[in-house]
Amino acid sequence: MPQIVSGAEYATFINTFRCDPSSQDEVVRINIAIVDDVAPAFPGFISAAVHRSTDGARVFNYLQW
Repeated sequence: MPQIVSGAEYATFINTFRCDPSSQDEVVRINIAIVDDVAPAFPGFISAAVHRSTDGARVFNYLQW
């Protein structure tokens, strides 16, 4: 599991996506596809995680390079 650590020698990017609860699954699917298919192709990629809010209105991801 990726960790966000103060003073680390890598960058952590946190993204928040607002969505309609009816489309949260699709937003999660798109984020996972980006994490699986796109992010690892960029040099220095370390890890990523995708999270969904319990109210269905947001999706979060964080990526580390």
